[in-house]
Amino acid sequence: MYQFDKIETNLNFYDQLDRLGVQDILNHQAYQSPDFCNWFRVNQFLLDLVTNGNTKSALVYGDYDVDGLMCAKIMEDALKHLGVKKVDVYHYTQRTHALDTLAVQQAILGQYDYFIVCDTGSSSMELLNRVARHGIRIIVLDHHVSNYSYEEFNDNTAIINTELENMFTQTQTFELSAGALCYVVIRKFCEENGFDLYESLAAYATVSLYSDCMNMANSFNRAIYYESKAIPRENLPHLIKLFLNDYSVFGARYIGFWFAPRINALFRSESFDVLNQLCFDNLDYNNEVVICEIIEDLYGKIRELTKELADIIEVTELDHFVVGDLQSVEEYYNIEKYKIYNYTGLVANMLSEKYGKACVVYCFAGSEIKGSVRDLFSRDYLSLFQHICNAGGHAAAFGFHIGAFDLDTFLNSLRYLDVNFSIDDVHNEPIILPMTAIVPDELLINDIATYNEFSGQGLPVVYIKKQLVGIKKEIKTPYNFKYKWGNLFIQSDYSIPFGSYVLLKPIQTMTTKLLVK
Repeated sequence: MYQFDKIETNLNFYDQLDRLGVQDILNHQAYQSPDFCNWFRVNQFLLDLVTNGNTKSALVYGDYDVDGLMCAKIMEDALKHLGVKKVDVYHYTQRTHALDTLAVQQAILGQYDYFIVCDTGSSSMELLNRVARHGIRIIVLDHHVSNYSYEEFNDNTAIINTELENMFTQTQTFELSAGALCYVVIRKFCEENGFDLYESLAAYATVSLYSDCMNMANSFNRAIYYESKAIPRENLPHLIKLFLNDYSVFGARYIGFWFAPRINALFRSESFDVLNQLCFDNLDYNNEVVICEIIEDLYGKIRELTKELADIIEVTELDHFVVGDLQSVEEYYNIEKYKIYNYTGLVANMLSEKYGKACVVYCFAGSEIKGSVRDLFSRDYLSLFQHICNAGGHAAAFGFHIGAFDLDTFLNSLRYLDVNFSIDDVHNEPIILPMTAIVPDELLINDIATYNEFSGQGLPVVYIKKQLVGIKKEIKTPYNFKYKWGNLFIQSDYSIPFGSYVLLKPIQTMTTKLLVK
């Protein structure tokens, strides 16, 4: 297990906020509409589409993940709310993280007036030009690195790309997910042109921020979060509140543990028929119940399969890493080779929870090896791994690929990294607050829970190290074990002997909870 005693702090929680330079993080962040250097043409195109909504048509395309899906829902709901009569969304057909050529064909053959591409497209110049040659106007809203500058796109293409915006202004103003960018663009458009905003769109944006592991230390992202938190529960988009129960609230935990995993299960299993029906078809209540039952069954099977894979995978435990070879399970499970890669991240995440270390899981994928790295404590390992392989994604959750013949070199590099590992090499180490109080300071713990809504990417997670003394007896439920500490509950997946030390993560639900890590 990781030696957290090495990083226990003597500073109190509020001093830690000062040290991190985020003294205002517990305060409500007001939203302010930003400026975009490439705003004029996007605004011009949207204005033409909306003001001529009775006759103009649009095809919306979102990338193949939760962020891309949220983009599609934002644009679909917003344009319909603004009076555009014909808004179609491209239905998912194959797993890819680039502009799908089938969507390009649909835009051309369907003779749409506008093709709106979200969460991809910034480097798909050839495909965009093919569409533009048919007189179709294109709007691209993206946050990925582009191979082109704004000036290189033709007059029929209006693009806002946050990476290009930051490059142009030489700042890091925008750390938006693509879904958040779509929300910001639509909101800015409505403000400047006197249109009524469909305010529930902020919930889609917040889902995309969390699902795409965006930096919530960014004040602009937190402002979007507070916009969504102000939406009454009954006014949340139907898709978003579909998995809300009586004990959950819309926020980081709901998105990360309920909504996003179920949607990701559909992408991961390539159950596109179910995904398209759920998200884009107007289902009646009975059909929706059936679809949700299918999703729960699928999600349950994926979780069970992941657990089984994590139990039997060949694992090498190093001092700071756990390494798993997913190829070792192939003889036990009839998983198609091209789909087994879909499980590397899930297995890595489960092993990271089991061992309390960063976890690396890999498997063969044709002529190369693909893998995933996950860290339970949201530490930044990406910058380290970029020195030994082709790695990309988020600081504590990313993918990598190497040549099939480079495995030994990669594993040797990983062992070298492990031996020469230092706390100083890893950013975003968690903050461990020792707590000996018999009676909990509820105000403090509530503040930590609020802070942890934004921790992870860009901000260290705050935990409380607590000895289980002065705590009321264990309560066993069908799902977990609970321990009463004052007016608060400590929740664990396993029984904890009294007197043991545990790491507690304060989180927001209907009430503040303390989860054992």
